[in-house]
Amino acid sequence: MRKLIFSLLFTFFIFPQGYAQDYQGVDESPKNNSELSSFLKGLQLYKNQQYQESFEQFLQAYNQDKNNPNVLFNLGLSAMNAEKIGYTIGAWRKAQFVSPLFFQAHRALKAFNEKNPKALKMTSWLDRYFLTYVPAELLFSLHGVALVYFGFLMLRVRKIRRQALKENIDFSFQPFLTKTLVSGSLFVLLSFFTAFKAHSLIDKKASLIASQPLYVTPSAEATFVNEVEEGDVVQVESEQSQWTQIKTSKGAIGWVPSQNLFVFSGWDIW
Repeated sequence: MRKLIFSLLFTFFIFPQGYAQDYQGVDESPKNNSELSSFLKGLQLYKNQQYQESFEQFLQAYNQDKNNPNVLFNLGLSAMNAEKIGYTIGAWRKAQFVSPLFFQAHRALKAFNEKNPKALKMTSWLDRYFLTYVPAELLFSLHGVALVYFGFLMLRVRKIRRQALKENIDFSFQPFLTKTLVSGSLFVLLSFFTAFKAHSLIDKKASLIASQPLYVTPSAEATFVNEVEEGDVVQVESEQSQWTQIKTSKGAIGWVPSQNLFVFSGWDIW
């Protein structure tokens, strides 16, 4: 039990610190001079309430570092004030995706969703209230710890049982019952959460940054089946050249130009 407690403490307090240094340390300002220049200009313009100009500077910084949570957060903030809903939702949801412990993005999205329910569309309740706050590495590590401890416990029971049979004495599973049930249940629960988290990491979603038709084929000359609006959250199905096939929250499937999408989640694993 002491070993389990130590492993959990290591996972909660030591491992997340290494993760935080990579993604959202104390200083997560842009690293290169060009990006830093755009970022600082954006901050100054935002303070002067020049929101459109501020947005353009943060967008430049984003194009140079697309996984910086501070850049993403400020991009979303300036986009909101410049009335660019698609960029606001996309930037803040991507900040959540790349850095689950970046709580400014969580709070901003929650507040924005009260005025614009599109912000958290196509998000399961498990993602919305739990998984988006948990770094993947932390969850995978806890799952590994639970597996190792459960396996260790089973091996110990087997060893004691074999020893009892060898010495021809009674063997009782009772002393191990509570530990086995608790560790087994924890392992199953963490397996469930880990599977959902893994799925969310490869589930590619995007927000529309402009209203436009939803085409049947990847061509502007094709007929269209529906209209999609700025700020709509969609599922990315496939990509072809400069076009992306999407699925809307209502189930409609069609093609839009890739330049009109802000992809905020999903790793390319192939």
